[in-house]
Amino acid sequence: KTLEIMRTADKYKTTPRGALPLTWETLKGSEPVGSRFGKWRFENTMRVDVLIAGGGIAGCAAAYELSKDSRQPSVMVCERGASVAPEDASSNGDSRMFRRMYSDPFYSHLQSDALAMWDEVERAYGKKLLKRHGLLFFGEDDTGETCEGSIPGCEEVMDKLKVDHDKLGSKAISARFNALHPRSNDRGLFEKGAGSILGSEACHAMASLASRRGVDLRFNAPLESMVELSSGGVFAAIGGEMPILVHAGKLILSAGAWTNPLLTMLRGRPQLNLDIQSVCWGHYEMPREVATKVPQWFCFRKPDHSRLDGGLYYGFPVEEHELSKARPAVKVGIDYTPDGRAWHPATMRDFDYTPNREVAARIDEHVHEIFGGKARRRELVCSPYTVTPDQDFVLGYLPGHPDVAVFTGGSGRAFKFGPLLGKLLANTITGNKIGEEIAKRFNPARPSVWVGHLEEDELPEVSKHQAHVQHARL
Repeated sequence: KTLEIMRTADKYKTTPRGALPLTWETLKGSEPVGSRFGKWRFENTMRVDVLIAGGGIAGCAAAYELSKDSRQPSVMVCERGASVAPEDASSNGDSRMFRRMYSDPFYSHLQSDALAMWDEVERAYGKKLLKRHGLLFFGEDDTGETCEGSIPGCEEVMDKLKVDHDKLGSKAISARFNALHPRSNDRGLFEKGAGSILGSEACHAMASLASRRGVDLRFNAPLESMVELSSGGVFAAIGGEMPILVHAGKLILSAGAWTNPLLTMLRGRPQLNLDIQSVCWGHYEMPREVATKVPQWFCFRKPDHSRLDGGLYYGFPVEEHELSKARPAVKVGIDYTPDGRAWHPATMRDFDYTPNREVAARIDEHVHEIFGGKARRRELVCSPYTVTPDQDFVLGYLPGHPDVAVFTGGSGRAFKFGPLLGKLLANTITGNKIGEEIAKRFNPARPSVWVGHLEEDELPEVSKHQAHVQHARL
C-alpha cells in the first residue's frame, strides 16, 4: 500500500499526502495491513510439547529421559552450536570425573543414583562411556573444606557410607602410583569405584538415543526470542540456517553460562545469581613410561592467593588416542579462578578463553613438582564454569513462570550426575515428584540464587540490548 502511494506521488509530482486521495479508491478495497500475518504464523509455527534450549549434558539427558516417557511427548532441542556439547561450552571434552568421594553425603548419594542410570545409558547406547580406574585424592590434611571437599571430610563420609577405598601415606602413594612425587607429609584416599566419563561422547550418546525415539535435534539454531503466552506455553523464534517459530507447551532452559541473557526475554526479565568463572586446564606431554602410569588424581594444597594459587589441582590418566604419539599427554587443570571481571565476566559475550599467565605458571610449577620435572606443557585453555553462591545446582520452575524450567549453576560438578539431572528435569516438566531435599537444595527461588524480576534500567547493557532485539524481531 505504501508503495502504491509513493508511485502515485511520483507520477503526479506531488507529496505522499497529496497522493493519498488519488489512491484511496484503489486502497480501500484491499486487505487490511497485516491481515495475512496470523495465517502465515499459524502455517509456519511448529508445535511441540517441550522445547529444550541448550544441548549440553543437562539438555541431552532431559531429551533422553523425555523420549522414554510412555505418553510420547513431542520434544525439540535447539543448540546454538554445530553439535551437542559444542567446543566453547562446559560440557565439551574427552573426560569428566565421577566419584562418591565428597565431604557432603548429599552428593555421594546422588552419585550412587546417577551411576545406576549411567549403566542404563551404556546398555542402550551399546558402548562403555565410563572408565572405572579409581580416583586418588592426596595432599595436605589441613586445607579446610574447599569446593571439592577435603581429605578428612571425604574420609569421614566414605567411612560412614561404606564406600570402598584405601587410605595411603606418602610412601604408599609413591609405591602404588610411581609416576607421582608426593610430599613427605602428604596422605591420600583412593576410591576404587571412581573414574572418568567420556564427556562429549556421553552427550552424543543420549542425544542420539533421544533422536532415534523421535526427538527433533536442531543445531546452529540459537533461541533468538520468546514470549510467554497467557493461554499457556511459550512462543519462541529459533534462528540460524533454518529459522523456525515454535509454540511449546513447556520450555527447559539448560543453557549454562548463557542462561541470564536468555532469561531477559521472559516476562518481567527474571535473573539468577550466577558467577561465570574462567577455569584453566590443558595437556602436558611426558615420556610414555611415565604417562601410562598416571592415575586419575586430585591434589589438595593450601591456597596462596597472593600468587594466584588456589591449591586445588587435578589430572586424568592418558587417553588411548595419545598412546600413538612419541610423547603422550595427560590432562591437568586447576580448580581456581582469580578475582577480577576479566575472569568473572557478566556474560559469555566477554568470556576470554586465554589463560591468565600467572595461573598458567602455577599449573606448570605444580606439574613439574608432582611429575618430577618429566612433563612439559603442550597447551592450556580456559572453559566456563557457572557457579552458584552455595555451589548447589539450580533446577526447577522459575518463580512466576509455570511453563519455564531451568537447569544451570553446574559449579564444575554437574556432568557426573547427567542422567539423574535429565530425570529430574523430565519429572519437573511432567509433574512427577523429584524428592524433598533435592527440590529444596536446587530450588531456583532460594534466596542465595533468586535475584528476582528486574526493571529495565537495572539490566546489564548486553541484556538490555538483547531485550530490545527481541521486541524488534517480534
